[in-house]
Amino acid sequence: MKNSLTYSEAISRAIATLIAYSDEQEDTENTVATLYALRDSIDKRNSRASEHKTPTKTQVANEGYKAEIVAYLSNGEHKTVTEIIKGVTSLNGETTQKVSALMRLLKLEGKVDKEVVKGKTLFYLI
Repeated sequence: MKNSLTYSEAISRAIATLIAYSDEQEDTENTVATLYALRDSIDKRNSRASEHKTPTKTQVANEGYKAEIVAYLSNGEHKTVTEIIKGVTSLNGETTQKVSALMRLLKLEGKVDKEVVKGKTLFYLI
């Protein structure tokens, strides 16, 4: 899957294209200056947002769930989502949809992997 282009990268490419192909010097300088200011503003906003971002209450709770899931899978067995819900006491009452989302996050973090056997998805610790 190809990574998408950020606004900052798009503006940088537009600046480079404008400089390379523009005939009118004065208009180009004004436009380029405006684009540089816009790009810097976007970069500043993005860096500030990522520095001060705190996790939500749900994200904090999910971290606890993920730790318990990893502990449950530490015996090396391959388990389905339903078996994980039954085996982890704090997950009792949670939907398979929520636990599947947690398993996807754990897979993205590189902590678990999955395999499909006879139509059942089994998760295991890496």
